[in-house]
Amino acid sequence: GNLNKEQLEAVEAITRNIKRLERLIIDILDARKLDLNKMKFVKEEFSISEFLAKIESNYKNIMNEKGIQFVINSTIKETTIIADENRLRQVFDNLIENAIKFVPQSNGKITIGARRENYVILFYVTDNGTGIPVEKQSGLFHKFYQVDTTIKRNAQGSGLGLSICKGIIETMGGAIWVESDGKNGTTFYFQL
Repeated sequence: GNLNKEQLEAVEAITRNIKRLERLIIDILDARKLDLNKMKFVKEEFSISEFLAKIESNYKNIMNEKGIQFVINSTIKETTIIADENRLRQVFDNLIENAIKFVPQSNGKITIGARRENYVILFYVTDNGTGIPVEKQSGLFHKFYQVDTTIKRNAQGSGLGLSICKGIIETMGGAIWVESDGKNGTTFYFQL
């Protein structure tokens, strides 16, 4: 039958919690697979421009709803790469979702892109959030690490996402790192 307002709110809360638990379970399983060197990778050739366009399309509505400017900035045209597209997307999704948590609500901006540097493709996700304190950056890619461990922290997460990103990128033969002055935004770079 029809649900009243209170029942609808309860169903929405249940749905949010189910999604959060599902994400936690997937993260734990992925972290374990990486530890055991059992994560599967399917390498195939794909267009970097088309890949970034898919990301833009998928995030356009979310960014509009949240009032976040979302920019794709790529100097690569008609270039393909051989990698696991789904795992690369997993890295981008994690970094973009983290950026969404930390950008300002009134004038947030997230930029993703790619450029060629010598024989590698350098990908990046930049935000104009508060930045990550320099003294906290060394632990970012460790499992269960949280920059803010206070009870009042605003961002929810398991602390596994960046560890998984590092495992995926390194397994594909690349490297990942962060740059932030701790005050004015953050950029995560990864190269393949």
